Amino acid sequence: MEKRFNQWNELKQSLNAKDKIMHIKQGEIYFISIGQNIGFETYGKDKLFLRPVLVYKKLSKYSFIGIPLTSKVKEGSYFFNFQYKQEKESTALLSQVRSFDTKRIAYYSGNIKNSDFSKLKEKLIRLIDITPKRGGITSDKQKQRNKTTILTKKSISVNDENIIRLYVASQVIKLMIKKGHKVEGAKILIMGITFKENCPDISRHVKI
Repeated sequence: MEKRFNQWNELKQSLNAKDKIMHIKQGEIYFISIGQNIGFETYGKDKLFLRPVLVYKKLSKYSFIGIPLTSKVKEGSYFFNFQYKQEKESTALLSQVRSFDTKRIAYYSGNIKNSDFSKLKEKLIRLIDITPKRGGITSDKQKQRNKTTILTKKSISVNDENIIRLYVASQVIKLMIKKGHKVEGAKILIMGITFKENCPDISRHVKI
C-alpha cells in the first residue's frame, strides 16, 4: 500500500501539469485517475489509478460533481444499478459523490440514459436529505419528529414576539363588546397554562 501511495503522488503531479481542457456534459461517463485514497474511500486501478465516473453536474469547464462507478452489482440506498453499455451492469456509488477536476480525465466511456439519470438523481437526493440513524429510526418517525421540532420552534417564536398576547387581548375585547360588557375599567380573571420547552413536568414552569 505504501508503494501505491508513492506512485499516486508522482502521477498526481503530472496530472496537475496538464494543459488540455476536456469539454464535458452532464450524464457522460469518463475513466478518470481517481487516485489511491484512504480507508473506505473508493480508489482507482492499474498504473493510472483509473475508475469510471459519471458526470452528475458540471460546475465549470474545469470541474464537475461526479459519482464513481463499479462493475460489481450492489443493492441498497447507497447504490444505483444501471446499464450504459450493452449487457454490462454498472453501479453508481452514491455515497462516494464528490468534486473532480477535468485534468483527471483519461478518456470517454459512454452516457447514462436520461430515464436512468432521473432515477439516480431522485435516489441521491433522498440519500443526502435523510441520513439513516442508528437505533432503527424509520424515515416516517424522523419526519414526524422534524414536524414536532418545527412546531415547537414556531410556538417559541410566537411567544417571544408577544403576538399571542395581542391576539388573546383582542379576542377578549371582541367578546366583551359582543356580550354588552364595558371594556374600560373592567376586571378580568385569566386562567391558563403554558409550557416549558423540553420539560415534561408543567409544575416547574414559572408562568403557571
